[in-house]
Amino acid sequence: RAISHWTMDAAERDATLINEALKKATPDYKVIIEIACTRNSEELLAIKRSYQSLYKHCLEEDVASQTIGDVRKVCDS
Repeated sequence: RAISHWTMDAAERDATLINEALKKATPDYKVIIEIACTRNSEELLAIKRSYQSLYKHCLEEDVASQTIGDVRKVCDS
């Protein structure tokens, strides 16, 4: 799986990691937060485009639909 991720370009890899994190029984917010906090605005835009292309969904809507509690408050800020 790791080798498969490294064959993707950076935006596709991050989009895939976010999607995998959201699909867990308990979403892995650490992955999403790490990506969101360590990428610049151009990289985040590329991730959003890759996510849309790969999954035919809006990244922001998917994240919002899977967040609750304190994490949701941070996302709404």
